[in-house]
Formats: sequence, C-alpha cells, structure tokens
Amino acid sequence: MSGCDFISAIFIRMNAHYQTLFTIYEIAKADQRPEIYPCRPREIILRLMLSWDVIQQHINLLQSEGLITTRQLDTLVIHITGEGLNKIRSLTGDKQSA
Repeated sequence: MSGCDFISAIFIRMNAHYQTLFTIYEIAKADQRPEIYPCRPREIILRLMLSWDVIQQHINLLQSEGLITTRQLDTLVIHITGEGLNKIRSLTGDKQSA
C-alpha cells in the first residue's frame, strides 16, 4: 500500500470531525509554524464534500476539545493548536514533533 493509500484508509476510518481536523492539518502543515497558519473556511470547504453547516458543527466540537482555535476577522480564521497537531499525528502515525 502506498503512503497516499495508507493515509486515505486512515482518513476514511476517522470520526467525521477528525476528518475536518485532518483537512485543517493538511492545509496548515506546510507552514513553518502550522499552529499560526490562518486557515479560512473556503480552504476547508474546497477540500471536504460537506455542507458548511456540518463543517461548523465539526469546528465547534474541535474547538471544545481544544484541538483548534477560532477568531472572527473579516472572515472566520481557524488555527490548529499544538494539541490538534499531536492528535492528528497520533491518528496518522506521523512521528513529527509538534
């Protein structure tokens, strides 16, 4: 199984709100400090085949678990937390340190 197939298999088995967290991680991980990358709703919507209402539910749940933070600027800005990075890395087996 290739690395991409392995990650796809993990993604499919994740709880739905962790799929949203994984998507936020995928968007932010290329940044030198992913926890400060300002992820916007449109970036998530373009990658997930879910309605905005469902994504908002996931965001609220992830925020209550301390895995992301949000703030309202001109649009909603979402930041993955160190705890969120650790959660995704534990789910995917990624050995990078947060």
